[in-house]
Amino acid sequence: MAAVRTYTIYQHPADFPTVPYVVRGWHTTKMGTVASGEVAFADTLEQARGYIPEGMYNLDRDPDDDPVIVETWV
Repeated sequence: MAAVRTYTIYQHPADFPTVPYVVRGWHTTKMGTVASGEVAFADTLEQARGYIPEGMYNLDRDPDDDPVIVETWV
Protein backbone atom coordinates (compact mmCIF):
# COMPACT_ATOMS: atom_id res chain seq x y z
CA MET A 1 0.00 0.00 0.00
CA ALA A 2 1.32 3.41 -0.97
CA ALA A 3 1.44 6.23 1.54
CA VAL A 4 -1.56 8.52 1.66
CA ARG A 5 -0.51 12.13 1.66
CA THR A 6 -2.52 14.57 3.78
CA TYR A 7 -2.18 18.20 4.78
CA THR A 8 -3.50 19.77 7.95
CA ILE A 9 -4.05 23.49 8.51
CA TYR A 10 -3.59 24.67 12.10
CA GLN A 11 -4.46 28.02 13.67
CA HIS A 12 -1.90 29.27 16.23
CA PRO A 13 -0.46 25.83 17.11
CA ALA A 14 1.55 25.55 20.34
CA ASP A 15 4.90 25.35 18.52
CA PHE A 16 4.17 28.51 16.50
CA PRO A 17 1.71 30.49 18.67
CA THR A 18 2.31 33.82 16.92
CA VAL A 19 1.76 32.42 13.41
CA PRO A 20 -1.87 32.72 12.30
CA TYR A 21 -1.90 29.54 10.14
CA VAL A 22 0.52 26.64 9.79
CA VAL A 23 0.19 23.99 7.08
CA ARG A 24 1.85 20.61 7.66
CA GLY A 25 2.20 17.67 5.31
CA TRP A 26 1.78 14.09 6.54
CA HIS A 27 2.31 10.56 5.16
CA THR A 28 0.00 7.78 6.38
CA THR A 29 0.67 4.09 5.78
CA LYS A 30 -0.52 0.93 7.47
CA MET A 31 2.43 1.46 9.84
CA GLY A 32 1.16 4.86 11.02
CA THR A 33 1.34 8.57 10.29
CA VAL A 34 4.56 10.58 10.10
CA ALA A 35 5.30 14.19 9.29
CA SER A 36 6.57 14.71 5.75
CA GLY A 37 8.71 17.65 6.80
CA GLU A 38 6.64 20.08 4.73
CA VAL A 39 5.66 23.17 6.74
CA ALA A 40 4.27 26.45 5.43
CA PHE A 41 3.18 29.61 7.22
CA ALA A 42 0.29 31.87 6.25
CA ASP A 43 -1.45 35.01 7.45
CA THR A 44 -4.91 34.00 6.24
CA LEU A 45 -6.87 30.79 5.79
CA GLU A 46 -7.12 31.48 2.05
CA GLN A 47 -3.33 31.82 1.84
CA ALA A 48 -2.91 28.57 3.82
CA ARG A 49 -5.24 26.78 1.42
CA GLY A 50 -3.01 27.97 -1.41
CA TYR A 51 -0.31 25.60 -0.13
CA ILE A 52 -2.60 22.57 -0.54
CA PRO A 53 -1.84 20.72 -3.80
CA GLU A 54 -4.53 20.88 -6.45
CA GLY A 55 -6.99 17.98 -6.55
CA MET A 56 -7.05 17.31 -2.81
CA TYR A 57 -10.32 16.93 -0.92
CA ASN A 58 -11.19 18.87 2.26
CA LEU A 59 -12.36 16.49 4.99
CA ASP A 60 -15.00 17.72 7.39
CA ARG A 61 -13.53 18.72 10.74
CA ASP A 62 -14.04 16.02 13.35
CA PRO A 63 -15.48 17.25 16.67
CA ASP A 64 -12.72 15.31 18.45
CA ASP A 65 -9.95 17.16 16.59
CA ASP A 66 -7.59 19.33 18.60
CA PRO A 67 -9.08 22.86 18.70
CA VAL A 68 -6.12 24.30 16.73
CA ILE A 69 -6.90 22.06 13.71
CA VAL A 70 -8.84 24.08 11.13
CA GLU A 71 -9.10 21.46 8.39
CA THR A 72 -7.41 18.42 6.88
CA TRP A 73 -7.01 17.66 3.18
CA VAL A 74 -6.52 14.27 1.57
